[in-house]
Amino acid sequence: MLGPTGSSPSPPAPPPVSAALLILAAIAISMADYVGLSLAVGLQEFYVGFMFLIYWSGPKKASFAELPSVAAASLFGLGLGLALQQLQSHMGGPGVLLFLAIIALVVFLLIRQRLSFLINEAAMLMLTLATVAHVQAHASFQGLFVSLGLAIAFFGLLFWLAGRFTEARSRAQPSAERTNTAL
Repeated sequence: MLGPTGSSPSPPAPPPVSAALLILAAIAISMADYVGLSLAVGLQEFYVGFMFLIYWSGPKKASFAELPSVAAASLFGLGLGLALQQLQSHMGGPGVLLFLAIIALVVFLLIRQRLSFLINEAAMLMLTLATVAHVQAHASFQGLFVSLGLAIAFFGLLFWLAGRFTEARSRAQPSAERTNTAL
C-alpha cells in the first residue's frame, strides 16, 4: 500500500485499545507458557528462544516460508558459538585464531550472499548471543540448542494455530453478516 505521496508504504493503523489489550494478554500468556514449559523440562537458557521469536516474528513477520531458514541459521549461529567455546578451551589462543578465520569466511559468504539459507541475519544474531563472554563461560550449549528447538516448535505451532483460528473466524464472519442482513 503506497502512502499519500505514492512513494513509500503506509504503516498499518494501530489496533484499538481493546484489541491491543487482548493482544498483550495473549502475548503474556504465551510467554509464560513458553517459560513454564522450558523450566518444566529443566531448561534455564530460554532466552535464546525469545531471541529467535523476536527475529522471526519481527523482521520476518512470522512467515512460515521463512521459518526453515531462520531455524537453520539460528542453529548454525549457535553452532558457531559452540565452536568458539570448544576451540578456545581445547587449543587456547590458536583455537581463537582458527575461530576468527572461520568467522571471516562466514562473514565473506554473508557479504557475497552465498549459502543465504544458512548464513544470514538470524545466524549473526545467534552468533552474537552465543559469543557473549557470560554465555561462553556459564551457559549450557546443550541447553541453548534444546531451548532453541523448543522455541521453534512452540512458537511455530502457536502461530500456526493462531493463523488457523484467524482464517476460520474470517470465513465464518461473512456468512454471519449475510445471515444478519437477510433477517
